[in-house]
Amino acid sequence: QNHVYFGGTEAEVISGDTKRLLVTIPYGPFPDAKTKVSVRIAETSVVDNNEICILDPWVMVTDQLPFTYYSNIGSFTTEDHAYVFSDEKLWVYNPEDKKWKGEEIPFSITYGIGSSTYNGRKAYVYNSDYDDNFWEYNPANSQWIKKADFPGQKRGGAAMFSIGNNVFVGVGQYDSGLSQSPLHDFYKYDPAKNQWVEIQSLVTDQYTGRIRMSSFVIGDNAYLAGGALNSEHYGAWKFNGLTEKWERIADMPEVVSYTASFVYKGKGYITTAGGWGVLGNECYQYDPTTNKWELFYPVGPLGRYNGFAFTLRGIPYVGGGYQSFSSVNVSNQMLQLFD
Repeated sequence: QNHVYFGGTEAEVISGDTKRLLVTIPYGPFPDAKTKVSVRIAETSVVDNNEICILDPWVMVTDQLPFTYYSNIGSFTTEDHAYVFSDEKLWVYNPEDKKWKGEEIPFSITYGIGSSTYNGRKAYVYNSDYDDNFWEYNPANSQWIKKADFPGQKRGGAAMFSIGNNVFVGVGQYDSGLSQSPLHDFYKYDPAKNQWVEIQSLVTDQYTGRIRMSSFVIGDNAYLAGGALNSEHYGAWKFNGLTEKWERIADMPEVVSYTASFVYKGKGYITTAGGWGVLGNECYQYDPTTNKWELFYPVGPLGRYNGFAFTLRGIPYVGGGYQSFSSVNVSNQMLQLFD
């Protein structure tokens, strides 16, 4: 019997003869989208020392993340590192050696509760599970400082983003323990003054609202979409950071929830979607110059939702999450775009 391996992963042999074998390339992982091929026949093994390139746009680069990510506070990037909240720590990714390091955080992480953002100098976390609910993190020295509490109603699934130095938090849902109430209010935090002010609300709809909407920022504008709570929630919105006003933009092609987002080459992307009729590997691209959504390359063959996404040094990454279509655990995987 013939066995073919890409790296250390065995491929499925579809057919063959005395001169060739036809195989299906396995899912990975393939760091740098390259690997070596080996063939084992009975007790004899042969390794091709020439690396081959995996030409898929999205390639799984690891299935050994040191944490399990599922709907946590999120991620952010500085110029040289990526940061992901998971397993009661802040995990720091160094692209030079492709290693992660866990740092302690001064609060606990609860599923689906917190949100985070980075304003180019500091990172900020809103964690509504506690009275001390708003924190500032300095990547330069890994120090946390408690800041003025978020002034609005306690909420889960809040949207959060930064434009310039300012941080914006709003929408989401209040859970009384007996019922859930949609929230539409939005607030701006000024780090220089350590002060909050209420700004224009985002009323997506009066009765159901949205939770865990994905956001991405391009220039002076933020874009929010997803977070659907019913099969009619296609809507997406733009926030003008100069006028601090909301306007509705083109609807998304599908109704999605539990998503992650990133920016790449001047366009916004939403992926790792769960919800109504989507598989979870879809990736939706928004072009602000045309106000149009289009499907981008699927993020691997397996769907996932409640994952993380970030762009580091101009390269997008997607990872973590959960998927219910197979026995494969995707929560420790990370994929990279090789476009």
